[in-house]
Amino acid sequence: MGLMVTGAVFLIASIGQTSNNAIDVELAVIEEVHESIVLEDDQARTSEQALAVAELHSCPTCLGRDLCTEISQGFLTVSMFGKKITGGMEYQGKLNGEELLSVFSPNPDSWESWDKSVCKNSSQWKGCLVGEAAKNSFLYWSKGDAPFLRKMHTLSEKKVPSPLVACATRKLATTLQHAFDDNRDNTVTMEEKAVLLTTLGVSPGLAAMKFGASAGLSNLPRYIGTCGRLFFTEGSLTGLNQYMDSDWTTRAELASQVLALVDTLVSVDGWVMVIWDLTWDNFAVTKTGQVVLTMLDQLTPIDRSILVGPPEEERPVCNKECFKDFQSEVFMLTPRGQPGRGCGTALLYVDMMYAAVCSTVFREVAGTRGLLHSAPDDLTQIIQECGVEEGKGGRWQAVDDLMEYLAGDTKDSTTEADSNESEINEAEDDLNDGDYDDEINKTKRSEISKETKEENAKEENINYENENEVLDEEEEAEKYNKNNR
Repeated sequence: MGLMVTGAVFLIASIGQTSNNAIDVELAVIEEVHESIVLEDDQARTSEQALAVAELHSCPTCLGRDLCTEISQGFLTVSMFGKKITGGMEYQGKLNGEELLSVFSPNPDSWESWDKSVCKNSSQWKGCLVGEAAKNSFLYWSKGDAPFLRKMHTLSEKKVPSPLVACATRKLATTLQHAFDDNRDNTVTMEEKAVLLTTLGVSPGLAAMKFGASAGLSNLPRYIGTCGRLFFTEGSLTGLNQYMDSDWTTRAELASQVLALVDTLVSVDGWVMVIWDLTWDNFAVTKTGQVVLTMLDQLTPIDRSILVGPPEEERPVCNKECFKDFQSEVFMLTPRGQPGRGCGTALLYVDMMYAAVCSTVFREVAGTRGLLHSAPDDLTQIIQECGVEEGKGGRWQAVDDLMEYLAGDTKDSTTEADSNESEINEAEDDLNDGDYDDEINKTKRSEISKETKEENAKEENINYENENEVLDEEEEAEKYNKNNR
């Protein structure tokens, strides 16, 4: 859908197409109710009020300002009232009075802590004008390379690195810089770098969303833009937990999409993406019926070049405590900003994401029904093994069985019209069956834990590169301070 905004066209394309099914019907009802609530109960702010909330004066110690013109000219509006969510406040936005958007404002405490670190680093008192202080702080003098990104948490007095940079490498830093290169000139300006570091420090979920899109991760909400300390994404998303009362066919289809989505996290070209502690909050459904990832604050991308090959023996049974040990090795403190020791062994533990989904989303938890409640006994046993592994390799086998079971259920419940359409599509797909099967085999769940690396990572070389980058960083800071005395 093209939307004209002050002479620019925002091309907001739907993510995939779905046939008419139970999900479409329920989405239409939910969306209709949602829009009526927004229109009747939530008055929009004036342009001046919205810009005041955005705190535009704080830039470049902000999230960006590519949408501020649209707000000031009234093409983009922000609701008067919002709701508290994890990490801040969420408001409703409208583009040209038609397209519903979600507007996020990170937690004030996060901003206060970040502003304090910028003021302190620029040798000014707490409460300084951060927009001016940025030019005399790490936001400008830092190179923003991998070692600095991993150690940046120390500037805001946090105990561990941000998940997004826990396994930081040169490739990750470059991809992150590309994601924040707003004018796409392949050069990161001082202001763009300040916005990158601020976003990482205050709103890591937004930084992860932009990184993921740049790295090729699909199934993300559409990112629209920023203004000051607000950022905008596509609206009309429905939480996955809103489908608890849906019929079995709908829930089975959604569960199948969730598992396929986790599959994409471990098969992104050049990366393995880990999301810690997946819950209901990490999944939403678009108005086209597709499950997307939300709340990306706990995303850790891992460069495949640092992965080590699997041990000769199969990994022992691994559940909650075992995964915690792996997590602590990923987030361990390192002297010069190197990736944590656990980063290289990530392929051995990515099944933790399936375990989290099966344990907290599909199954009943503390009296709250799971997405696959009222499942047949044999499927319940598969979900149990997926959540709590009993024998070596048991979880991977359970995931394969679960996906096969759900695929069968959704296939058996298709309507006659869908079947006819499927026959037509199958005739066309026969031409490409070989390629499709090859692609599926590349990411088969049961083979992930046995994946071998084409080139073994040489940890001493990585440490050597990081040490040189850190020394360059220190020299750069010293020169900068001398020039500004």
